[in-house]
Amino acid sequence: MVAVSIGIEQFQSNDEERKGFELVAEALRSSRRIIVVTGAGTSVSAGIPDFRSADGLYARVLASSNEEGSTKQQSIKGRDFFDAGLFLNHATRPVFNRFVAELRNMCQQGKPTLTHYFLQRLHKDGKLLRWYTQNIDGLEDQLGMLTSIEADELVPVSPGKLAAPRKAQIVALHGTLQRLICAACKKTVAFNDAFQESFAKGCSPECPHCAEFAMNRQLAGRRPVKCGILRPDIVLYNEPHPQGDQIAEHVNNDLGRRPTLLLVMGTSLRVVGLKKMVKDLARAVHSQPNGLVVYVNKSEAAPKSEWRTIFDYELLGECDRWMELIEQQWKSPREKINAPTPKKDGRIDQIFKITRSALPRTAKGKTAEKENENPFEEAPRLDSLKSENSTEGKRLVIRTRAQQRVAIS
Repeated sequence: MVAVSIGIEQFQSNDEERKGFELVAEALRSSRRIIVVTGAGTSVSAGIPDFRSADGLYARVLASSNEEGSTKQQSIKGRDFFDAGLFLNHATRPVFNRFVAELRNMCQQGKPTLTHYFLQRLHKDGKLLRWYTQNIDGLEDQLGMLTSIEADELVPVSPGKLAAPRKAQIVALHGTLQRLICAACKKTVAFNDAFQESFAKGCSPECPHCAEFAMNRQLAGRRPVKCGILRPDIVLYNEPHPQGDQIAEHVNNDLGRRPTLLLVMGTSLRVVGLKKMVKDLARAVHSQPNGLVVYVNKSEAAPKSEWRTIFDYELLGECDRWMELIEQQWKSPREKINAPTPKKDGRIDQIFKITRSALPRTAKGKTAEKENENPFEEAPRLDSLKSENSTEGKRLVIRTRAQQRVAIS
């Protein structure tokens, strides 16, 4: 089945797109084994810009650097800010440090968005198998969920092995700005305001662990050693991924847990390793009856030819806005979608009968209302939206993937 694109501005007036949206909302409500992958687009409404857009973080820092007039700084391109070469080169390291200080300052001011609360609710409802995030802003740390960064600190383990307490609900794919790591000894420290001031001046702070070790050697009358410098504990381009083995083990474990829904949000899917991970997870989801893969982003996944058969639905628009609409769909009397019956070969007989009726004012109806109560009870309150009633007796027919089309009868 080719991905069905649903635009946020016009889908309410388009029957085909409206039915597709309702199917996605119902799948999120009923699925019990969901895997989520998020990118910078989920944090934009928190005041943290994405990286690649015209007014994104790359463009902002480049404009600031160019104002300083340095030839070397003016030759830096956006992606270079996350390149290991920028940090390793003594001439450009001050630019890297100032970039880190500005990014950390933005992240410190950010608060979890509606999208973050939506995913937190999936976890509380027992629906979330795992949440993989590309973001390094640390907003997920405020949700009370165990992250892979915290699990690392709780139980130090040998490289490539996952300890039992490492069952993190959130896996940080690219590290975090909440801590710093020494380029020499590889020990970590919290990223505090004192270190922030050093980075803002373009300086690289000295590693306190190395400094203590050097002091102890000096007191013992031994040869002095050079102290390492601190950098953010994030993964840079053109360097090996320090947690690559652990992340691979998380993914391999999740592939065997029979996920039924994959939700990919706010990412342009440009990183090679991430693309492979998403495709592997999508393959596992599509092997399950009713398995659904959904992409939520401001723009379509590119190139289209690469993703057209990976995603079943693309919800095009701001992530928070889509979560708001899904909440409204869950709260309102909705069309009941009967689960499709798997065929003998494991594929889905994708015919959904749809009827709409108000919830009855009976004890049974009250039970149904309770089961379908607002899943955002702990999230910020949202403005209610008007819902559109569809005609009684409509049927939605979604063809099998081989037929590659959606029809309304």
